[in-house]
Parts: sequence; structure tokens; C-alpha cells
Amino acid sequence: MVKFELKRIHFTSDLGMTKTLQIIKGIMNFKTLILIMLYTCIQGCSKSTVDPICYLNKPRDTYKYPILPRSPEWALLNTSEEMDSVLQIPNQILKSISTEGLVETSLHYPRFSDLYFSDDYQRAFNIIESHFNGFQELLKRSDAASVLTERYELMDPSCIHNNYPSINGDGSSTSFSFAFIEILIAQYEILSLLENENLQTLLKECLLKYEVKKDNNSSLFTLKHSLLIAARIMYFDNYDQFIQEYNNNESIKFFTDRVMLLDSTTLDVIYDLAKRFPN
Repeated sequence: MVKFELKRIHFTSDLGMTKTLQIIKGIMNFKTLILIMLYTCIQGCSKSTVDPICYLNKPRDTYKYPILPRSPEWALLNTSEEMDSVLQIPNQILKSISTEGLVETSLHYPRFSDLYFSDDYQRAFNIIESHFNGFQELLKRSDAASVLTERYELMDPSCIHNNYPSINGDGSSTSFSFAFIEILIAQYEILSLLENENLQTLLKECLLKYEVKKDNNSSLFTLKHSLLIAARIMYFDNYDQFIQEYNNNESIKFFTDRVMLLDSTTLDVIYDLAKRFPN
């Protein structure tokens, strides 16, 4: 802490008064300068430190996979079955891990991105789920929906490279960070766990994410995952206007069922319907 002292000064003339005022102004200007520097430092430091909205703290019991892709040990694996085997969560851990830890572990599943080797994302997710006991356990947890949605609300699409999960070190692209959690939330096993009020809250949240992404000129790949949640909420809730579109519009049906985007206008239709969804 810098301390400033003003010594008692006796004024004997106008000249003395002038000099004194100059000294006082100099000291005050110096104090102002110090305050500005401190403020600048604080602002700069706050930007360089970890933003809790961009970097979400992992639960302590998040499972650490023993072997990861691109490691020397991974290179020794010859078949997909061997890769699946080393990525299974040990049963003892699987039964004791918190749902928060399980969500984080699942989002970091090293083969999650295999989902996008297929045009039919839902079919691909079903296959991945059948090969990974973490997804199987998560979809059975009664609090999975609340934990997933709470985490989802903390994520900010404006954090360009900072959202977990990471597929390449700490801080992956926002596109995959959102894609992974949004396709998990969009599973009907998850949506069925939410009360009507919470479904409406989730609908508003995914629309908010969509709007921020769109303002950031995000790709269709990024945008569509947010509206997948919206489409499935409306389908699950049997929203009549959406059901009509689903039954009469092949693009809406393909997207809702398979996460396949046949026409970019599909997203506009879903967004407009979701904005009219009754509260």
C-alpha cells in the first residue's frame, strides 16, 4: 500500500501559496495516476485469469481415462473393441461417481467425436452409447437432466475456445463443447426427467444459446444442436403446431429424428415455432 503524506506548510506570500498549490496538484495527480494504474492492472488481470463461465471447474471425482487418443499406448490398440475396452469406467467407480462427475466424464469421452462420422447423428449416438458404460449409466440417473441443464446454463457461446469439454487439451472449440452437451440433453431419456416448468426453462435457454451463436456468425453445425433441443421438447410435449410440421415436412422430421439437416430453412421454422411455444 502506498501512503501519501502532506506536510504542514506555512504560507508567507502569494508566491508561496502558488508553489504550495502546484505541489498539492502534483501529489494529487500522482495519486490519480497510481489509481488508474491499479485499475488497469485489475482489469487486465481479470481478463487473464480463468473466467468461471468460460472455464468450468471439473468435479473432483471426474474419471481420468488411462489411455487417450494420440498417445503411444493408444497407437498400440489395433481394433475398435480394444479402444472401447480401455475407455470403460470401472464398475466400482461407475456406481460411486457423482452425477456431476459422470456428466463431465461423459462429455470428455474420447470417442464422442466419432458421432460425426455419420450423417445420422442419433443413430451414431445410439451406437456410441451401446459401447460406453458411462453414457448408459448417465441416462439411468434420475438427476441427470438437472445436472446437465445446470451445467448447460453456465456455458457461454461467446467464449470462443474456452468451453469444456476439451478434445485437444484444455479448451476446445465452442462448436464441439456445445454439440456434445446439447445432443446429450436432447435425448428423450433426459427430457422425460424434466417437469413441464423446467422444460420451458430449458427451451428458453437453448433459444438464447442459438441467438448468441447466430450473432457470433456460428456455423450451421453449431446452430443446429441448440435447436435440436427445441425441436425435441416440442415433439415430446406434443405441441400441436410442431406436430403438424413434423408430420407434413420431411425436413423437420429428418432433423428431429436423425439430426440431419436437409434444408437450412428448417432451423428458421423450428426457431419460429419455439418462440410461439405456449408458456
